[in-house]
Amino acid sequence: MPSAKVIALDVSDEALEIARINAITNKTNIQCTLFDFLDERRWPELMLFDVIVSNPPYIPLKEKNTLNKNVVDHEPHTALFVPDNNPLLFYEKIAKFGRDHLNYNGKIFVETHEDYTKDVAALFATTYQQVLVKKDMFGKERIVIATY
Repeated sequence: MPSAKVIALDVSDEALEIARINAITNKTNIQCTLFDFLDERRWPELMLFDVIVSNPPYIPLKEKNTLNKNVVDHEPHTALFVPDNNPLLFYEKIAKFGRDHLNYNGKIFVETHEDYTKDVAALFATTYQQVLVKKDMFGKERIVIATY
């Protein structure tokens, strides 16, 4: 889709630099923007979208010690962990954001923690017209697709 406008948002400038390098390597046109998605005051800066794709942080902090060391030692913790008392934090924000920033029939695709997939689907089902749960390549229900 050479005419698609793709915007990558991340709170980590390091992650965005990797995305920029990947975009150049793969000859794709991606606008990489440093952005704290949890700060709703910045949302008006963003346009309407046809598709939103997110793999947000979704691992409760209490699970940190159960993860493989290669994950914990090499991934920024801001990309992995959410507060134990609010594991759906990013999904709540994404659902809310989509209500004002998705075009009609726009879709949101999110990866989830397998223990919270049904909760994430239920969250989107409160305001989105269609919500589907899909399995990942390992056969675990970890993908939620919501249509506005």
